[in-house]
Amino acid sequence: MKNLELLSSSKKEDRRVSRTKRNINTAFLELSKEKDLSKITIKELCELADINRKTFYTYYSSISDVLSAIENQIINEFQNRITELKKSKINLTVTDIILCIGDLLNTNSEFVHQLVQVDTLDGLEKKVGYVIKDALKNVLVPEEQYQNDLVNMTLEYIISGAVTMYIQWFSTKNSIPLKTLTDFTVGMVKTNTNFLLHYSSK
Repeated sequence: MKNLELLSSSKKEDRRVSRTKRNINTAFLELSKEKDLSKITIKELCELADINRKTFYTYYSSISDVLSAIENQIINEFQNRITELKKSKINLTVTDIILCIGDLLNTNSEFVHQLVQVDTLDGLEKKVGYVIKDALKNVLVPEEQYQNDLVNMTLEYIISGAVTMYIQWFSTKNSIPLKTLTDFTVGMVKTNTNFLLHYSSK
């Protein structure tokens, strides 16, 4: 009975922690719509999230720490989606990966759009690029070629171009539907990766 009580208590605590973090993240996103991220204070964030400073410092050390945590949530979500794709499909394709990143960015479009507007996307961009590169490596390149400098540089070129297209889309108001952008990005990545595969096979 005691073990069950402890388990129940732990679950309640986990839910409370998750709710508190969610409130902090929501408050952060609300404030980021109104002002520069560099001007957001812990005091006003705590007031909006309805918590005290001690609670804030239990989970985060600074405002930038909140930003980093939200970015990491997005990256973890992408990694989880790739993992699930690997379970459901024997062979992942370039299209699968690009569609996955397009869907991920669309799901988090409000946050990504805000980051682009305040010019603080660099951290998320690098993290997303790293995960995409790792996923594309597993799809495109034999393991023995992972350390090939030319292969790595080519992948950086392909990924940078793909990520930049999405950033451009989020940073400007245009009439291009996200699906059209994703389809076009898939085509661009396929063209470049086909060249990489052809070159690597020589």
